[in-house]
Amino acid sequence: MFTGEIMAISVQCLSCYCTYKLGTKSCRKCGSNLQRTRKYKAMVKKNGRWKTKSVESLQLAQQIEAKWKNEIIIESLIPESAPIPMLEDIWERFDRLHNANLKSPSFWRKLWNTRVQKEFGNWRLDQIKPQDISEFICSMRSLSRTGKKGRPLATATIVGYAKLIGRLYSYGIKNGLYDGRNPLKQVELPRFDNQVTNPLTDDELDRLLGVLKSWQNRMVALGFMFCLATGKRTGEVFGLRWEDVDFENAVMRFEIKSMVKGRSQYLPMNEMARGILVEARQERRGRSSLVFHSCNGKQIHYRWPWTRIKEKAGLRKEIRPHDLRHTFASRLISTGKVDLYTLQNILGHKTVAMTKRYAHLADHTLKEALDLVDEAIR
Repeated sequence: MFTGEIMAISVQCLSCYCTYKLGTKSCRKCGSNLQRTRKYKAMVKKNGRWKTKSVESLQLAQQIEAKWKNEIIIESLIPESAPIPMLEDIWERFDRLHNANLKSPSFWRKLWNTRVQKEFGNWRLDQIKPQDISEFICSMRSLSRTGKKGRPLATATIVGYAKLIGRLYSYGIKNGLYDGRNPLKQVELPRFDNQVTNPLTDDELDRLLGVLKSWQNRMVALGFMFCLATGKRTGEVFGLRWEDVDFENAVMRFEIKSMVKGRSQYLPMNEMARGILVEARQERRGRSSLVFHSCNGKQIHYRWPWTRIKEKAGLRKEIRPHDLRHTFASRLISTGKVDLYTLQNILGHKTVAMTKRYAHLADHTLKEALDLVDEAIR
């Protein structure tokens, strides 16, 4: 027979609806003659549940039994499809097996833990529709960074949440965990200008350098000065280790955010950077491997110190630590002696498209070139 299924055809009494084996002549309950008043009942028990059908003839009951038997055979030959996973299941696998290989795993974990898990974590992948993601994006526009009244979430952050959802779908599809579509591909994401730069003015830079030179917490101050000297991101600077510094060959190695994990960028050491590193070596405490470290040798959390430094230097409220990188790039390109390709390599941009945000600052070099036309044509 078939494992887990029971099949039978029985005789049913039309008076009391009791059922008996084939060949029974009379109902033991009401005494009815089953050879005159009867029906034939086809029955099958599958997965603990009975399915029945009463018909007038034995031949028809046998046909029904054969049909059900054929259906069971077909179902047994077709493997059961795996249950559709929830988005949280995909995330757990992604975070355990793949996220650790990415350049910034903490970035994706933060996006997941702050918004995406709460909104879609317990949804199956086939349940999330494009309109659900669109509504999620709209709801994010009304939230602030802290969840209370204050500055709204940046458009880039909102887009990051949506892209994480799409990334998890792509991961699930690529690894055979889901055979449906990626709903993010049908969603039009908000556009934002990520080309905005906010460099320090001459006066702001002078005031900032004055504050940093006299700031009591030397490691914090030296870290920010190093950002200005190299154009590196704050994460790259405050994550720099002494093993990445080669004084003899005047070379520094950086783990660049935009590069593939495990691939480093090597930059020559200018005099300003060398002076900062020499002072940092003198300020070094214990055996900390970090160039710029806290009093206990750990990595510096620079957000709060930066707020106090910014206030003392009288900088604009919107100035961020990342704007030190913009200041470096803006002033370098404005000299007219550095082209965009060289600046791209210094900053560690993956493509020159990101570096082109500074192109307008080199317009004076175009003017100088065009001014030569007067001499060339005369």
